[in-house]
Amino acid sequence: MWVAKLVLGGRRFEERRAQADDAGAEPGALPYPTAETAAIEWKARLEQAEGADTDVAAVQVPTVRSAVEAYVAARASRTATAGRDAESRLSKHVFSDADFADMPMARLTASAIQAWRRRLSKGLAPTTVTASSTISGRH
Repeated sequence: MWVAKLVLGGRRFEERRAQADDAGAEPGALPYPTAETAAIEWKARLEQAEGADTDVAAVQVPTVRSAVEAYVAARASRTATAGRDAESRLSKHVFSDADFADMPMARLTASAIQAWRRRLSKGLAPTTVTASSTISGRH
């Protein structure tokens, strides 16, 4: 397991990042360079929060949910219609699956996405699933 640790302002922070790609690890485990990059980004967010007098403990790890919320906000800033459409679809298909939506981005793997798509396909028309497969590169 990759664990990031940091002492900042006399306080200790620790976050379990993801499974290490040791021998026998499950598919999607992170190699050292990827885990290191994620830990450096986490450290930068904590330091930025401290510099902005934000409660460092309140700094959240980016999740699928927070990434989708940022995407919806960006779409809404372009046009209200696009924002409403994105929010409607993504709320239904992403936020309704709490395990997937609350997954930290650092732990998001191809197998996690495929598992979410399998759960999602149970409620979608076959043409929607086929279109999604084509977009993701699967034919």
